[in-house]
Amino acid sequence: MVTIRQALLSVGGEDDSSISPIVAALLDLGFDVDAEVGGAFRLLNAEQAAGLTVRQQLALKAAIQAVASTVPPASTVPPPDPSSGAAGGTDVMATIRARACYSSKYAAHLVVEPPNYLPYKEAATVVGLHHVATFAHGRHGEWTLGQQMQIAVHCPDADRRVLVDSTVVRINPIQDVAILEVQCKLVPPVLDCGVSAGDKYYVHGQSTQAQADATSISHGMVAATELDVHSHIRGDIVAGAGDSGGGCFSVDTGKLVAMVVGSDTRTNKAILVPSAVICSILSDLSATLGAAGAAT
Repeated sequence: MVTIRQALLSVGGEDDSSISPIVAALLDLGFDVDAEVGGAFRLLNAEQAAGLTVRQQLALKAAIQAVASTVPPASTVPPPDPSSGAAGGTDVMATIRARACYSSKYAAHLVVEPPNYLPYKEAATVVGLHHVATFAHGRHGEWTLGQQMQIAVHCPDADRRVLVDSTVVRINPIQDVAILEVQCKLVPPVLDCGVSAGDKYYVHGQSTQAQADATSISHGMVAATELDVHSHIRGDIVAGAGDSGGGCFSVDTGKLVAMVVGSDTRTNKAILVPSAVICSILSDLSATLGAAGAAT
C-alpha cells in the first residue's frame, strides 16, 4: 500500500526536498509519513497543516485527492468477527458489541463534583489528535475561551482513561458544540461526513453513571438529515440523560457520524450534530489559530 510520503512524491514536480516542509507539518499533526495511508489522511483538511506556502498546500491537497480517488477509504475499525454472528450486518447487536470494544477509546468524560451532591460524569468525544468535543449548553455555556479543566481521555500509552489538562478553545452555542484542546496526542476516529437517513448508529454516552470508567451504550437510527436552524439532525430515539456529548458511531463502518447534544421533546427524537458540522468547526478553529500565529 501507498505511504503518505509516497503519495506526496507522486505529485508532479515534487521531490524529497520540496516535500520536506509538508512532511514536517504532518509530523506536527501526529502523522507517521512512512506509514500506510489511512482514513485520517484522506479526511485531512490541508489547511490544518500550519506554516505551508500556497504551493505546498496545493501539493498536499493533490496528494490527499489522489489517494482518496484511487483507494477506497477504509474504516480504522476492523470488521466484526464472522464467528460473532455479525457478518453482513445481520445481527446489529453483535456488531455493536464487536465495534464498541474498539471505539470505546474515542469516548471521553468530564467529572462534575457539585456541592452537596454526588459526583457525576458528562460525555465527550475525541474528534482530533488533540481535540475533544462536547455539548455547549447548560453549565458548559458558562465556559470561557482559555478556561482550563481536566478531562478523562484514553491516551495511546494507557490501558484506560486518564485525567489530563485541557483548555476550552471553541464554544459554539448555536450548534451546541464546545471544543477542548489537550497537549497529549490522542487516537482520533475517522469522521464520516456522509450520514444518510436510515443509517444505524450506537452511542458512547454517560446515561448510566454506575460504571467506574466505561460508557453506557445505546443505539438508534438516523431519522432525518435535513439540517435545522442549529445545523442539527435527528435520531429516531430519545437520548438518555447524560448522553449529550456522546459520539454516534456507524454500525456498518465504525466511523463517527455525529454527536448527541440533547432530545427534541416535541417529537421524542435525539438531537445530533453531524460530523460534517464538527469538521467545519475544527477547520475554522485551525484557520483562526493559523491566522493568529501569522499575525504574531
